[in-house]
Amino acid sequence: MFDTIQDILLNTKFDNRDKFKQMVLETKARMETQVVSSGHSYAAGRIGARYMVSEFVEEKMRGIDTLEGMRKLAEEVESDWGSVLAKLERIRDLLVDRRNLIVNLSAEDKGFGAVQKHLAPISQKFSL
Repeated sequence: MFDTIQDILLNTKFDNRDKFKQMVLETKARMETQVVSSGHSYAAGRIGARYMVSEFVEEKMRGIDTLEGMRKLAEEVESDWGSVLAKLERIRDLLVDRRNLIVNLSAEDKGFGAVQKHLAPISQKFSL
């Protein structure tokens, strides 16, 4: 598990524009289909976002705002890939930052010792 997490955080290459574009377009298409089939739910969520914090957060994460963001991202991938790539790398840099990285672990002594040996190499790469 630690090897996989380390590989994802440190070795992910974002430079495959075509693959990224495909994922964005698939997500956009899936969301547009959901809006067509469940438009009433999207409308209710949009209205609820004006009155409840939980609905506001839901709208920002999965609602029409997200669909609009996907449409904009699809256009940006096409017209300004360098900017998209820079944003992706910046997000990774913010996530994989010693000051922001927290490992929350609950284990017995035996389990903690087994996990700790896997954390040492990761903590060196993250300068923990």
